Amino acid sequence: MNLVFELLVGLAAGGHVSTWGMYKDSIHEGFTVPRYLRSTFVGLFWAPVAARVVGIDATTFGGIVILFGLTYALERATTEFWKTFIRDEDQSKYFIPMQFHVFGHVPRNRVTRLVVGLGYVSLAVGLLQIVRMLQPAPGEQGPLWQLLLVASIGGWYSAGGGAFKDAPIEGFEWFKFFRSPVVATTYGVMISFFTDSYVLIALCGIGYTVATLETYKTFFFPSKPRGKFAGKPILFPDMLQRRQKFVPFYVAIWIGIVFSFTLAFLRLGDEPPAIAGRLGGPVLAVDLAASPVLTAAAETQAPGALIELWSAGTPAFGIFVPDERPEGEREPGGERLPPVYTVQGGARLAANPLYDYVFLNLEGAYDAGAISRIADGLRGGRAATRPTLLVRIPPISADGEDAARARVAEALDNGADGVVLPHVRSPEEARAAVSFFEAANADVWTRDNPDGRVIAMLMIEDAGALAAVEEIANTPGYSVLACGIGSLTRALGDREAGEAGNQEVLRHAERVGLPDMITANADDVARRIAEGFLGLLMSGPEADEHIRVGREAAGR
Repeated sequence: MNLVFELLVGLAAGGHVSTWGMYKDSIHEGFTVPRYLRSTFVGLFWAPVAARVVGIDATTFGGIVILFGLTYALERATTEFWKTFIRDEDQSKYFIPMQFHVFGHVPRNRVTRLVVGLGYVSLAVGLLQIVRMLQPAPGEQGPLWQLLLVASIGGWYSAGGGAFKDAPIEGFEWFKFFRSPVVATTYGVMISFFTDSYVLIALCGIGYTVATLETYKTFFFPSKPRGKFAGKPILFPDMLQRRQKFVPFYVAIWIGIVFSFTLAFLRLGDEPPAIAGRLGGPVLAVDLAASPVLTAAAETQAPGALIELWSAGTPAFGIFVPDERPEGEREPGGERLPPVYTVQGGARLAANPLYDYVFLNLEGAYDAGAISRIADGLRGGRAATRPTLLVRIPPISADGEDAARARVAEALDNGADGVVLPHVRSPEEARAAVSFFEAANADVWTRDNPDGRVIAMLMIEDAGALAAVEEIANTPGYSVLACGIGSLTRALGDREAGEAGNQEVLRHAERVGLPDMITANADDVARRIAEGFLGLLMSGPEADEHIRVGREAAGR
Protein backbone atom coordinates (compact mmCIF):
# COMPACT_ATOMS: atom_id res chain seq x y z
CA MET A 1 0.00 0.00 0.00
CA ASN A 2 2.89 2.36 0.75
CA LEU A 3 4.16 2.05 -2.83
CA VAL A 4 0.78 3.08 -4.22
CA PHE A 5 0.76 6.25 -2.13
CA GLU A 6 4.41 6.96 -3.00
CA LEU A 7 3.64 6.71 -6.71
CA LEU A 8 0.59 8.94 -6.33
CA VAL A 9 2.75 11.56 -4.62
CA GLY A 10 5.37 11.22 -7.36
CA LEU A 11 2.65 11.61 -10.00
CA ALA A 12 1.34 14.72 -8.28
CA ALA A 13 4.76 16.34 -7.84
CA GLY A 14 5.96 15.49 -11.34
CA GLY A 15 2.62 16.34 -12.92
CA HIS A 16 2.64 19.69 -11.13
CA VAL A 17 6.01 20.60 -12.69
CA SER A 18 4.96 19.23 -16.10
CA THR A 19 1.83 21.35 -16.13
CA TRP A 20 3.23 24.74 -15.20
CA GLY A 21 6.18 24.11 -17.52
CA MET A 22 3.87 23.27 -20.40
CA TYR A 23 1.54 26.17 -19.66
CA LYS A 24 4.42 28.63 -19.77
CA ASP A 25 6.45 27.24 -22.69
CA SER A 26 4.00 25.59 -25.10
CA ILE A 27 2.88 28.87 -26.70
CA HIS A 28 6.52 29.42 -27.74
CA GLU A 29 7.78 25.94 -28.58
CA GLY A 30 4.65 23.82 -29.04
CA PHE A 31 3.40 20.78 -27.19
CA THR A 32 4.74 17.24 -27.29
CA VAL A 33 3.74 14.37 -25.04
CA PRO A 34 7.35 13.27 -24.24
CA ARG A 35 8.31 16.81 -23.22
CA TYR A 36 5.21 17.14 -21.06
CA LEU A 37 5.67 13.78 -19.32
CA ARG A 38 9.42 14.21 -18.67
CA SER A 39 9.06 15.75 -15.22
CA THR A 40 6.17 13.40 -14.39
CA PHE A 41 8.37 10.35 -14.97
CA VAL A 42 11.21 11.90 -12.96
CA GLY A 43 8.78 12.48 -10.08
CA LEU A 44 7.50 8.91 -10.33
CA PHE A 45 11.10 7.70 -10.07
CA TRP A 46 12.17 9.86 -7.13
CA ALA A 47 9.12 9.50 -4.87
CA PRO A 48 9.47 5.78 -3.99
CA VAL A 49 13.28 6.03 -3.92
CA ALA A 50 13.20 8.97 -1.51
CA ALA A 51 10.50 7.37 0.63
CA ARG A 52 12.56 4.22 1.13
CA VAL A 53 15.91 5.95 1.66
CA VAL A 54 14.50 8.37 4.23
CA GLY A 55 11.86 6.02 5.66
CA ILE A 56 8.80 8.16 4.88
CA ASP A 57 5.37 6.66 5.56
CA ALA A 58 3.33 7.97 2.64
CA THR A 59 0.11 6.60 4.15
CA THR A 60 0.17 9.44 6.71
CA PHE A 61 -0.68 13.05 5.89
CA GLY A 62 2.58 14.23 7.42
CA GLY A 63 4.44 11.74 5.25
CA ILE A 64 2.63 12.95 2.13
CA VAL A 65 3.54 16.57 2.93
CA ILE A 66 7.23 15.70 3.37
CA LEU A 67 7.43 13.35 0.38
CA PHE A 68 5.81 15.83 -2.01
CA GLY A 69 8.24 18.62 -1.10
CA LEU A 70 11.26 16.30 -1.19
CA THR A 71 10.23 14.76 -4.52
CA TYR A 72 9.67 18.22 -5.99
CA ALA A 73 13.15 19.33 -4.93
CA LEU A 74 14.79 16.19 -6.32
CA GLU A 75 12.90 16.43 -9.62
CA ARG A 76 13.87 20.08 -10.08
CA ALA A 77 17.51 19.39 -9.20
CA THR A 78 17.71 16.44 -11.60
CA THR A 79 15.95 18.09 -14.55
CA GLU A 80 17.64 21.48 -14.19
CA PHE A 81 21.10 19.87 -13.94
CA TRP A 82 20.41 17.97 -17.16
CA LYS A 83 19.14 21.05 -19.00
CA THR A 84 21.86 23.38 -17.69
CA PHE A 85 25.00 21.31 -17.86
CA ILE A 86 24.42 18.23 -20.06
CA ARG A 87 21.82 18.85 -22.79
CA ASP A 88 22.93 20.42 -26.08
CA GLU A 89 20.23 22.64 -27.55
CA ASP A 90 19.95 25.71 -29.75
CA GLN A 91 19.84 28.62 -27.30
CA SER A 92 18.97 31.33 -29.82
CA LYS A 93 15.24 30.87 -29.18
CA TYR A 94 15.69 31.96 -25.57
CA PHE A 95 15.99 35.45 -24.15
CA ILE A 96 18.00 33.97 -21.24
CA PRO A 97 20.03 30.85 -22.18
CA MET A 98 18.95 27.69 -20.39
CA GLN A 99 22.41 26.14 -20.51
CA PHE A 100 25.16 27.35 -18.23
CA HIS A 101 26.39 30.71 -19.43
CA VAL A 102 28.55 33.64 -18.38
CA PHE A 103 26.87 36.96 -19.25
CA GLY A 104 24.93 35.22 -22.01
CA HIS A 105 27.89 33.29 -23.45
CA VAL A 106 27.40 29.50 -23.38
CA PRO A 107 30.62 27.42 -23.29
CA ARG A 108 30.59 25.08 -26.29
CA ASN A 109 32.68 22.43 -24.60
CA ARG A 110 30.36 20.01 -22.82
CA VAL A 111 33.19 18.87 -20.51
CA THR A 112 33.61 22.45 -19.32
CA ARG A 113 29.92 22.71 -18.57
CA LEU A 114 29.96 19.37 -16.81
CA VAL A 115 32.91 20.39 -14.60
CA VAL A 116 31.09 23.58 -13.65
CA GLY A 117 27.97 21.53 -13.00
CA LEU A 118 29.87 19.26 -10.65
CA GLY A 119 31.04 22.40 -8.88
CA TYR A 120 27.41 23.46 -8.40
CA VAL A 121 26.58 19.99 -7.05
CA SER A 122 29.57 20.16 -4.68
CA LEU A 123 28.36 23.51 -3.41
CA ALA A 124 24.87 22.11 -2.81
CA VAL A 125 26.27 19.05 -1.04
CA GLY A 126 28.49 21.31 1.05
CA LEU A 127 25.52 23.39 2.13
CA LEU A 128 23.60 20.27 3.08
CA GLN A 129 26.61 19.08 5.08
CA ILE A 130 26.62 22.37 6.97
CA VAL A 131 22.91 21.85 7.60
CA ARG A 132 23.67 18.39 8.99
CA MET A 133 26.36 19.84 11.25
CA LEU A 134 23.80 22.26 12.66
CA GLN A 135 21.45 19.37 13.50
CA PRO A 136 20.93 19.29 17.30
CA ALA A 137 22.01 16.16 19.12
CA PRO A 138 19.29 13.67 20.03
CA GLY A 139 17.23 15.01 22.90
CA GLU A 140 18.31 18.61 22.34
CA GLN A 141 16.62 21.51 20.59
CA GLY A 142 18.39 24.15 18.54
CA PRO A 143 17.59 27.87 18.84
CA LEU A 144 14.85 29.38 16.70
CA TRP A 145 17.31 31.40 14.61
CA GLN A 146 19.02 28.16 13.63
CA LEU A 147 15.76 26.62 12.41
CA LEU A 148 14.97 29.78 10.42
CA LEU A 149 18.44 29.74 8.85
CA VAL A 150 18.11 26.08 7.85
CA ALA A 151 14.60 26.61 6.48
CA SER A 152 15.77 29.51 4.32
CA ILE A 153 19.02 28.02 3.02
CA GLY A 154 17.48 26.45 -0.09
CA GLY A 155 15.88 29.78 -0.92
CA TRP A 156 19.21 31.58 -0.65
CA TYR A 157 20.84 28.97 -2.92
CA SER A 158 18.08 29.42 -5.49
CA ALA A 159 18.19 33.22 -5.23
CA GLY A 160 21.96 33.27 -5.67
CA GLY A 161 21.87 30.97 -8.68
CA GLY A 162 19.04 32.91 -10.26
CA ALA A 163 20.83 36.23 -9.75
CA PHE A 164 24.01 34.85 -11.33
CA LYS A 165 22.10 33.50 -14.33
CA ASP A 166 19.42 36.14 -14.92
CA ALA A 167 20.56 39.46 -13.44
CA PRO A 168 23.31 40.20 -16.02
CA ILE A 169 20.66 39.97 -18.76
CA GLU A 170 17.39 41.22 -17.28
CA GLY A 171 18.73 43.26 -14.36
CA PHE A 172 18.74 42.73 -10.60
CA GLU A 173 15.53 43.03 -8.57
CA TRP A 174 15.67 43.09 -4.75
CA PHE A 175 12.12 41.78 -4.41
CA LYS A 176 12.88 38.85 -6.68
CA PHE A 177 16.13 38.10 -4.84
CA PHE A 178 14.58 37.96 -1.34
CA ARG A 179 11.35 36.30 -2.45
CA SER A 180 12.69 32.74 -2.48
CA PRO A 181 14.35 32.83 0.99
CA VAL A 182 11.19 34.25 2.58
CA VAL A 183 8.90 31.66 1.01
CA ALA A 184 11.36 28.83 1.76
CA THR A 185 11.55 29.89 5.42
CA THR A 186 7.77 29.86 5.70
CA TYR A 187 7.47 26.36 4.27
CA GLY A 188 10.48 25.10 6.23
CA VAL A 189 8.95 26.14 9.53
CA MET A 190 5.74 24.33 8.62
CA ILE A 191 7.67 21.20 7.65
CA SER A 192 9.48 21.31 11.02
CA PHE A 193 6.25 20.17 12.69
CA PHE A 194 6.52 16.81 10.91
CA THR A 195 10.26 16.04 11.01
CA ASP A 196 13.27 17.00 13.11
CA SER A 197 15.67 16.52 10.18
CA TYR A 198 17.25 19.84 9.17
CA VAL A 199 18.17 18.37 5.77
CA LEU A 200 14.56 17.47 5.03
CA ILE A 201 13.36 20.85 6.28
CA ALA A 202 15.75 22.59 3.88
CA LEU A 203 14.96 20.38 0.86
CA CYS A 204 11.19 20.40 1.35
CA GLY A 205 11.29 24.14 1.86
CA ILE A 206 12.89 24.76 -1.53
CA GLY A 207 10.62 22.18 -3.19
CA TYR A 208 7.47 23.95 -2.05
CA THR A 209 9.03 27.33 -2.82
CA VAL A 210 9.54 26.42 -6.47
CA ALA A 211 6.00 25.03 -6.68
CA THR A 212 4.55 28.22 -5.20
CA LEU A 213 6.59 30.81 -7.10
CA GLU A 214 6.22 29.07 -10.46
CA THR A 215 2.47 28.96 -9.90
CA TYR A 216 2.51 32.69 -9.15
CA LYS A 217 4.61 33.60 -12.17
CA THR A 218 2.85 31.27 -14.60
CA PHE A 219 -0.83 31.52 -13.73
CA PHE A 220 -1.11 34.98 -12.20
CA PHE A 221 0.48 36.56 -15.27
CA PRO A 222 -0.46 34.14 -18.09
CA SER A 223 -0.13 36.68 -20.91
CA LYS A 224 3.29 38.00 -19.95
CA PRO A 225 6.20 35.95 -21.35
CA ARG A 226 8.84 35.74 -18.62
CA GLY A 227 12.37 34.58 -18.07
CA LYS A 228 13.77 32.61 -20.96
CA PHE A 229 10.97 33.69 -23.34
CA ALA A 230 10.73 37.33 -22.24
CA GLY A 231 10.01 39.49 -25.32
CA LYS A 232 9.72 36.46 -27.62
CA PRO A 233 6.73 36.10 -29.99
CA ILE A 234 3.98 33.52 -29.54
CA LEU A 235 4.61 30.91 -32.23
CA PHE A 236 1.81 28.50 -31.33
CA PRO A 237 -1.30 30.58 -30.63
CA ASP A 238 -3.53 27.49 -30.63
CA MET A 239 -1.91 26.53 -27.29
CA LEU A 240 -3.43 29.59 -25.65
CA GLN A 241 -6.68 27.60 -25.55
CA ARG A 242 -5.41 24.02 -25.53
CA ARG A 243 -3.33 24.57 -22.41
CA GLN A 244 -6.46 25.52 -20.43
CA LYS A 245 -7.51 21.87 -20.44
CA PHE A 246 -4.69 21.08 -18.01
CA VAL A 247 -5.69 23.71 -15.44
CA PRO A 248 -8.25 21.51 -13.56
CA PHE A 249 -5.54 18.86 -13.05
CA TYR A 250 -3.17 21.52 -11.73
CA VAL A 251 -5.80 22.98 -9.41
CA ALA A 252 -6.64 19.49 -8.13
CA ILE A 253 -3.00 18.96 -7.15
CA TRP A 254 -2.97 22.23 -5.20
CA ILE A 255 -6.19 21.24 -3.45
CA GLY A 256 -4.53 17.96 -2.50
CA ILE A 257 -1.50 19.82 -1.14
CA VAL A 258 -3.60 22.18 0.98
CA PHE A 259 -5.79 19.29 2.15
CA SER A 260 -2.72 17.23 3.16
CA PHE A 261 -1.15 20.13 5.06
CA THR A 262 -4.42 20.85 6.85
CA LEU A 263 -5.02 17.24 7.87
CA ALA A 264 -1.38 16.79 8.85
CA PHE A 265 -1.62 19.69 11.29
CA LEU A 266 -5.04 18.68 12.60
CA ARG A 267 -3.85 15.12 13.21
CA LEU A 268 -0.53 15.95 14.86
CA GLY A 269 -0.15 13.35 17.58
CA ASP A 270 -3.08 11.28 16.33
CA GLU A 271 -1.54 9.38 13.41
CA PRO A 272 1.59 7.22 13.10
CA PRO A 273 4.87 9.11 12.66
CA ALA A 274 5.60 10.35 9.14
CA ILE A 275 9.15 9.05 9.24
CA ALA A 276 10.65 6.02 10.92
CA GLY A 277 13.61 6.57 13.23
CA ARG A 278 14.90 9.83 14.69
CA LEU A 279 13.94 11.85 11.62
CA GLY A 280 10.31 11.61 12.48
CA GLY A 281 9.82 13.95 15.42
CA PRO A 282 8.85 17.58 15.17
CA VAL A 283 11.61 20.14 15.77
CA LEU A 284 9.19 22.09 17.95
CA ALA A 285 8.22 19.07 20.07
CA VAL A 286 9.89 20.41 23.22
CA ASP A 287 8.21 23.81 22.91
CA LEU A 288 4.84 22.20 22.24
CA ALA A 289 5.12 19.84 25.17
CA ALA A 290 6.01 22.77 27.42
CA SER A 291 3.22 25.06 26.24
CA PRO A 292 0.58 25.89 28.88
CA VAL A 293 -2.30 24.74 26.70
CA LEU A 294 -0.85 21.32 25.88
CA THR A 295 0.52 20.85 29.39
CA ALA A 296 -2.97 21.37 30.80
CA ALA A 297 -4.37 18.92 28.25
CA ALA A 298 -1.72 16.34 29.15
CA GLU A 299 -2.79 16.44 32.79
CA THR A 300 -6.22 15.09 31.80
CA GLN A 301 -4.88 12.72 29.15
CA ALA A 302 -5.63 9.07 29.91
CA PRO A 303 -2.54 6.84 30.16
CA GLY A 304 -3.83 4.40 27.61
CA ALA A 305 -6.13 1.43 27.92
CA LEU A 306 -3.60 -1.19 29.05
CA ILE A 307 -5.16 -1.82 32.45
CA GLU A 308 -8.66 -1.79 30.96
CA LEU A 309 -7.60 -4.25 28.26
CA TRP A 310 -6.04 -6.63 30.77
CA SER A 311 -8.99 -6.31 33.16
CA ALA A 312 -11.20 -7.49 30.29
CA GLY A 313 -8.82 -10.35 29.41
CA THR A 314 -7.91 -8.72 26.08
CA PRO A 315 -4.40 -9.02 24.59
CA ALA A 316 -2.42 -5.76 24.53
CA PHE A 317 0.44 -4.88 22.22
CA GLY A 318 3.56 -2.85 22.89
CA ILE A 319 7.03 -2.07 21.64
CA PHE A 320 10.50 -1.69 23.12
CA VAL A 321 11.34 2.02 23.11
CA PRO A 322 13.95 2.22 20.31
CA ASP A 323 17.45 3.55 20.90
CA GLU A 324 17.75 6.76 18.86
CA ARG A 325 21.52 6.78 18.64
CA PRO A 326 22.61 6.41 14.98
CA GLU A 327 23.49 2.81 14.19
CA GLY A 328 27.19 2.09 14.38
CA GLU A 329 28.10 5.20 16.40
CA ARG A 330 30.77 4.31 18.97
CA GLU A 331 33.49 5.78 21.15
CA PRO A 332 36.84 6.47 19.40
CA GLY A 333 38.16 3.28 20.96
CA GLY A 334 35.24 1.24 19.65
CA GLU A 335 33.32 1.04 22.93
CA ARG A 336 29.54 0.97 22.71
CA LEU A 337 27.85 4.25 23.63
CA PRO A 338 24.83 4.37 25.94
CA PRO A 339 21.37 4.45 24.35
CA VAL A 340 19.70 7.77 23.52
CA TYR A 341 16.07 8.42 24.37
CA THR A 342 14.45 11.79 23.62
CA VAL A 343 11.25 13.77 24.01
CA GLN A 344 10.86 13.60 20.23
CA GLY A 345 11.13 9.81 20.40
CA GLY A 346 8.39 9.69 23.02
CA ALA A 347 6.21 11.96 20.87
CA ARG A 348 6.61 9.62 17.90
CA LEU A 349 5.57 6.64 20.02
CA ALA A 350 2.56 8.55 21.32
CA ALA A 351 1.50 9.29 17.76
CA ASN A 352 1.27 5.61 16.81
CA PRO A 353 -2.21 4.24 17.56
CA LEU A 354 -0.97 0.64 17.35
CA TYR A 355 0.79 0.82 20.72
CA ASP A 356 -1.10 0.04 23.93
CA TYR A 357 2.14 0.35 25.90
CA VAL A 358 5.83 1.07 25.41
CA PHE A 359 8.59 -0.75 27.25
CA LEU A 360 11.66 1.30 28.21
CA ASN A 361 14.47 -1.14 28.97
CA LEU A 362 16.95 0.42 31.42
CA GLU A 363 18.04 -2.87 32.97
CA GLY A 364 21.61 -2.56 31.72
CA ALA A 365 22.04 1.21 31.94
CA TYR A 366 19.65 3.00 34.29
CA ASP A 367 18.95 6.59 33.22
CA ALA A 368 16.35 8.57 35.17
CA GLY A 369 16.51 11.37 32.60
CA ALA A 370 15.49 8.97 29.84
CA ILE A 371 12.29 8.16 31.75
CA SER A 372 11.45 11.86 32.02
CA ARG A 373 12.11 12.52 28.34
CA ILE A 374 10.05 9.60 27.06
CA ALA A 375 7.25 10.40 29.52
CA ASP A 376 7.24 14.06 28.43
CA GLY A 377 7.08 13.02 24.78
CA LEU A 378 4.21 10.61 25.43
CA ARG A 379 2.27 13.28 27.31
CA GLY A 380 2.99 15.98 24.73
CA GLY A 381 0.77 14.48 22.04
CA ARG A 382 -2.76 15.59 21.24
CA ALA A 383 -4.37 12.16 21.25
CA ALA A 384 -7.06 11.47 23.87
CA THR A 385 -5.05 8.51 25.16
CA ARG A 386 -1.39 7.64 25.12
CA PRO A 387 0.58 4.40 25.43
CA THR A 388 1.25 3.19 28.96
CA LEU A 389 4.94 3.60 29.87
CA LEU A 390 6.55 0.56 31.51
CA VAL A 391 10.16 0.97 32.68
CA ARG A 392 12.46 -1.97 33.38
CA ILE A 393 15.09 -1.10 35.99
CA PRO A 394 18.19 -3.12 37.02
CA PRO A 395 17.44 -6.17 39.20
CA ILE A 396 17.62 -6.08 42.98
CA SER A 397 20.75 -8.24 42.78
CA ALA A 398 22.61 -5.59 40.77
CA ASP A 399 22.94 -2.82 43.36
CA GLY A 400 20.92 -3.98 46.36
CA GLU A 401 17.46 -3.32 47.75
CA ASP A 402 18.05 0.33 48.65
CA ALA A 403 19.04 1.23 45.09
CA ALA A 404 16.13 -0.72 43.61
CA ARG A 405 13.67 0.91 46.03
CA ALA A 406 14.96 4.37 45.13
CA ARG A 407 14.72 3.60 41.40
CA VAL A 408 11.11 2.44 41.63
CA ALA A 409 10.14 5.69 43.38
CA GLU A 410 12.22 7.79 40.96
CA ALA A 411 10.81 6.08 37.87
CA LEU A 412 7.24 6.70 39.04
CA ASP A 413 8.04 10.30 39.97
CA ASN A 414 9.56 10.84 36.51
CA GLY A 415 6.43 9.71 34.70
CA ALA A 416 6.47 5.91 34.45
CA ASP A 417 3.06 4.23 34.62
CA GLY A 418 4.63 0.99 35.75
CA VAL A 419 7.98 -0.48 36.79
CA VAL A 420 9.37 -3.88 35.83
CA LEU A 421 11.63 -5.77 38.25
CA PRO A 422 13.73 -8.30 36.29
CA HIS A 423 15.48 -11.40 37.68
CA VAL A 424 13.29 -11.79 40.77
CA ARG A 425 15.14 -14.80 42.22
CA SER A 426 13.03 -15.83 45.22
CA PRO A 427 9.80 -15.26 47.12
CA GLU A 428 11.76 -12.97 49.45
CA GLU A 429 12.82 -10.75 46.55
CA ALA A 430 9.25 -10.78 45.23
CA ARG A 431 7.99 -9.48 48.59
CA ALA A 432 10.77 -6.90 48.65
CA ALA A 433 9.83 -5.75 45.16
CA VAL A 434 6.21 -5.26 46.21
CA SER A 435 7.38 -3.28 49.25
CA PHE A 436 9.16 -0.80 46.96
CA PHE A 437 5.82 0.23 45.47
CA GLU A 438 4.28 0.49 48.93
CA ALA A 439 7.14 2.75 50.01
CA ALA A 440 6.48 4.96 46.98
CA ASN A 441 2.76 5.19 47.91
CA ALA A 442 1.92 3.78 44.49
CA ASP A 443 -1.69 2.79 43.80
CA VAL A 444 -0.83 -0.59 42.28
CA TRP A 445 -3.33 -2.37 40.05
CA THR A 446 -3.81 -5.87 41.48
CA ARG A 447 -6.52 -8.51 41.64
CA ASP A 448 -7.46 -7.09 45.06
CA ASN A 449 -7.25 -3.45 43.86
CA PRO A 450 -8.88 -3.36 40.40
CA ASP A 451 -9.03 0.45 40.47
CA GLY A 452 -5.25 0.85 40.83
CA ARG A 453 -3.41 2.84 38.14
CA VAL A 454 0.23 1.74 38.61
CA ILE A 455 1.62 -1.50 37.17
CA ALA A 456 4.12 -3.58 39.16
CA MET A 457 5.65 -6.34 37.05
CA LEU A 458 7.84 -9.19 38.27
CA MET A 459 10.02 -11.27 35.92
CA ILE A 460 11.25 -14.83 36.49
CA GLU A 461 14.46 -15.47 34.56
CA ASP A 462 16.57 -17.84 36.69
CA ALA A 463 16.49 -21.55 37.50
CA GLY A 464 16.07 -20.96 41.24
CA ALA A 465 13.16 -18.59 40.66
CA LEU A 466 11.47 -21.11 38.38
CA ALA A 467 11.67 -23.72 41.13
CA ALA A 468 9.90 -21.25 43.46
CA VAL A 469 7.45 -19.92 40.89
CA GLU A 470 4.36 -21.05 42.77
CA GLU A 471 5.28 -19.14 45.93
CA ILE A 472 6.44 -16.09 43.93
CA ALA A 473 3.15 -16.07 42.03
CA ASN A 474 1.22 -16.18 45.31
CA THR A 475 2.87 -12.94 46.51
CA PRO A 476 0.16 -10.31 46.95
CA GLY A 477 0.43 -6.72 45.71
CA TYR A 478 1.77 -6.90 42.14
CA SER A 479 0.20 -6.67 38.67
CA VAL A 480 2.01 -8.83 36.10
CA LEU A 481 4.03 -12.03 36.25
CA ALA A 482 6.26 -12.74 33.25
CA CYS A 483 9.09 -14.98 32.15
CA GLY A 484 12.22 -13.57 30.58
CA ILE A 485 12.41 -16.47 28.18
CA GLY A 486 15.78 -15.56 26.71
CA SER A 487 17.51 -15.30 30.07
CA LEU A 488 15.76 -18.40 31.39
CA THR A 489 16.75 -20.43 28.32
CA ARG A 490 20.39 -19.41 28.81
CA ALA A 491 20.18 -20.25 32.52
CA LEU A 492 18.74 -23.71 31.81
CA GLY A 493 20.99 -24.30 28.81
CA ASP A 494 18.20 -25.69 26.64
CA ARG A 495 15.59 -24.08 24.40
CA GLU A 496 12.92 -26.70 25.17
CA ALA A 497 13.52 -26.35 28.91
CA GLY A 498 13.26 -22.58 28.56
CA GLU A 499 9.93 -22.85 26.75
CA ALA A 500 8.66 -25.33 29.35
CA GLY A 501 9.62 -22.85 32.07
CA ASN A 502 7.88 -20.09 30.17
CA GLN A 503 4.67 -22.14 30.05
CA GLU A 504 4.99 -22.90 33.76
CA VAL A 505 5.13 -19.19 34.56
CA LEU A 506 2.10 -18.60 32.33
CA ARG A 507 0.17 -21.33 34.14
CA HIS A 508 0.80 -19.75 37.53
CA ALA A 509 0.01 -16.25 36.26
CA GLU A 510 -3.35 -17.50 35.02
CA ARG A 511 -3.90 -19.38 38.30
CA VAL A 512 -3.58 -16.17 40.33
CA GLY A 513 -5.57 -14.16 37.78
CA LEU A 514 -2.76 -11.93 36.46
CA PRO A 515 -1.55 -11.25 32.91
CA ASP A 516 1.69 -12.63 31.51
CA MET A 517 3.87 -10.81 28.96
CA ILE A 518 6.07 -12.33 26.23
CA THR A 519 8.18 -11.05 23.35
CA ALA A 520 6.66 -12.00 20.00
CA ASN A 521 6.77 -11.45 16.26
CA ALA A 522 4.58 -12.04 13.23
CA ASP A 523 5.49 -15.74 13.13
CA ASP A 524 4.43 -16.63 16.66
CA VAL A 525 2.13 -13.87 17.94
CA ALA A 526 -1.08 -15.69 17.02
CA ARG A 527 0.14 -18.80 18.85
CA ARG A 528 1.13 -16.80 21.93
CA ILE A 529 -2.31 -15.20 22.04
CA ALA A 530 -3.97 -18.60 21.76
CA GLU A 531 -1.80 -19.86 24.63
CA GLY A 532 -3.12 -17.10 26.86
CA PHE A 533 -0.45 -14.38 26.92
CA LEU A 534 -2.04 -10.95 27.38
CA GLY A 535 1.05 -8.78 26.89
CA LEU A 536 2.71 -9.08 23.46
CA LEU A 537 5.97 -7.12 23.18
CA MET A 538 7.54 -6.38 19.79
CA SER A 539 10.85 -4.89 18.69
CA GLY A 540 12.73 -3.81 15.60
CA PRO A 541 11.79 -1.98 12.40
CA GLU A 542 9.03 -4.51 11.56
CA ALA A 543 7.34 -4.14 14.95
CA ASP A 544 4.30 -2.33 13.57
CA GLU A 545 3.62 -5.09 11.07
CA HIS A 546 4.00 -7.73 13.81
CA ILE A 547 1.46 -5.84 15.92
CA ARG A 548 -0.98 -5.63 13.02
CA VAL A 549 -0.78 -9.41 12.66
CA GLY A 550 -1.33 -9.80 16.40
CA ARG A 551 -4.26 -7.40 16.48
CA GLU A 552 -5.94 -9.32 13.69
CA ALA A 553 -5.41 -12.58 15.55
CA ALA A 554 -6.86 -11.02 18.71
CA GLY A 555 -9.87 -9.62 16.86
CA ARG A 556 -8.78 -6.06 17.46
